[in-house]
Amino acid sequence: MQDDMARAGQLWVTLPDGTHGAVAPVDRRGSGDGHVRLVHVLEGSRAAETVAEAQEQGLMAVLPPNSSAALQAFAEQIDPGRRSAAGPLATGRARGKARGPR
Repeated sequence: MQDDMARAGQLWVTLPDGTHGAVAPVDRRGSGDGHVRLVHVLEGSRAAETVAEAQEQGLMAVLPPNSSAALQAFAEQIDPGRRSAAGPLATGRARGKARGPR
């Protein structure tokens, strides 16, 4: 799943505080679920406390599909100007970059 995002989207995104974080999709490729899991952040950043708290509780730090991080992550898979990464893939954009059958 992370390999799909690395190929067809952004793994590293700019967070609202200007630092960078690594994200991974929450659901399978093509699912239409635009949520992203925040998997790595800079120590001392605003997001670091949230990620640490989630991990302490055995949870994932998940960002909504309308977050700037999700929009950056799925930018190559959604139509320009969309306000949410949830929903169907953009026609011709992600499909043209996907690998064929193995």
